[in-house]
Amino acid sequence: MFAGRYLKMKSQEDMQLETDTFLSVQAQEDITLYSKNTIGVKSDGTLTLNSSSGSWGAGSALVLEAGGIDLNGPAADEVATPQPLTTTLLDDTEWDTSAGWTVKTEGIESIVSRAPTHEPYPYHNQGVDVKVVFEEGKPSPPPGAEPVPAGVEIEAK
Repeated sequence: MFAGRYLKMKSQEDMQLETDTFLSVQAQEDITLYSKNTIGVKSDGTLTLNSSSGSWGAGSALVLEAGGIDLNGPAADEVATPQPLTTTLLDDTEWDTSAGWTVKTEGIESIVSRAPTHEPYPYHNQGVDVKVVFEEGKPSPPPGAEPVPAGVEIEAK
């Protein structure tokens, strides 16, 4: 997803993000995590925190438990800075009162490689290497879909 300004998401129940390999969260300014109850951070591997300065206010108690606690060394592991998403300038379409719908070169900045904007879209089937094989005759409809009407057949070309 790409938004030119704001992107807000809300769920009245649960929300979950999951990936099988890598998740990166990055902001050019601030990130705030807040909970009226508990924030849990767990790693089955190493948990590393890096900052140029820091503070920790724990209210009534702060508990640290480890086999060894080194408060002033050795050096902490480094956390790599996430790589920013690559943006691409894509053509847009705009209405020209003397020519109709025309291409506006590099009119959209996005993280996607194709962004159809308006019909007529001048780049249909360009940059896409997909071939669809149709079944001849009267194929079964997908679950929940209306059946193919009587007398209608699909012909592969």
